[in-house]
Amino acid sequence: MGFFRREIEVTLKMLGVALLVGLIVLPVAWGYEQRRQARTWQNVACAYRIKEVTRTAPFIQNVERAPDACTALARPGFQLSETEFVPLPTAAAGLSSTRTR
Repeated sequence: MGFFRREIEVTLKMLGVALLVGLIVLPVAWGYEQRRQARTWQNVACAYRIKEVTRTAPFIQNVERAPDACTALARPGFQLSETEFVPLPTAAAGLSSTRTR
């Protein structure tokens, strides 16, 4: 640059590098968080689908409870598709596990 003293030039260059790194890291972190939230909501949808399947077919009551509901749903051969998913009323959208039908 030549306009500033050496210390100021080094400081400005370090700030520029930090800004460039921040412009790369922030979108990656945001995308990671969005992916985590999408997987959480997918897991909730699969849990509702498991609940619906066990309600309509009582002989499947022994579905293994797994940390990932989608793998537990896929194990007996069921898949979560948007055409089969029945939206719940707004009042029933709570995720209470103590509620039974």
